[in-house]
Order: sequence, then structure tokens, then C-alpha cells
Amino acid sequence: MKDILVRDKLTGLYRGLVVTIARDAPFSGLYLAAYTQMKTKAFEDPDSVLSTTVSGLTAGFLASLVTHPADVLKTRIQIAAGRGKIRSTATSIYSDGGIAAFYTGFYPRVVRRTLVSCTAWVIYEEVKKRSHLYR
Repeated sequence: MKDILVRDKLTGLYRGLVVTIARDAPFSGLYLAAYTQMKTKAFEDPDSVLSTTVSGLTAGFLASLVTHPADVLKTRIQIAAGRGKIRSTATSIYSDGGIAAFYTGFYPRVVRRTLVSCTAWVIYEEVKKRSHLYR
């Protein structure tokens, strides 16, 4: 962190913020939409642990598939010395390996994101069922 502050000042700590928002906002929207639709339409008992688990895993996979290119772009911008530009970084990634280069590291990310999100939903839904929030 000291190196970043010396080299890039305070703005270096925010490198990649725009792309992070461009990744996270769509991820959350896609995840919630897919989770809700699958849970309510694909299962006889939408309140079961099975429906929550399968819906969470599937929604996480789909949202990650769509937003992963922005994650790769964010990471490249954040590790770039100096100030990384979105367009030039995206062009560089594409030059390095075409569209496939935007999916570098997809499997570790999708496993982590889907398992964490799915676990959070299962816990939330189970706590909700056992509290006054469930009617």
C-alpha cells in the first residue's frame, strides 16, 4: 500500500473503481433475478433448502459468466503500474488471447462466488423461516 501511495498518491487506491462497479452492479442484478425466477418457477417447494441451494448455485454461475470479463479487466487495471485506462487495457487483453483471455481465471472465481453466495442465501432463507420475517 505504501508503494501505491508513493507512486500514485491517494488516487492509486481507487484504481479500477469504475470497472469494479461495472462488474458488481450487473452481477447483483443478474444474480438476484436468476435466483428469484429459478426458485419460484423451477421447484414445487420454493422454500426448500434444495431449491435455495440449486437456485443459488445456478444464479451465481450465470451472473459470473456474464460479468467475468469485467473482473479480468478490473484486475489488469488494478495491477498496472501507473494509471490503467479501460479501453487500452481491454484492447491489450484481447490482443493477448482474444475473447478467451477475458475468461482467464473463470473457474476459481465461479466456484468461490457461487459457493459464497449460495451459502449466504441458504443461511438467510433458513433464518428467515425461523423468525418473524417469514409469513
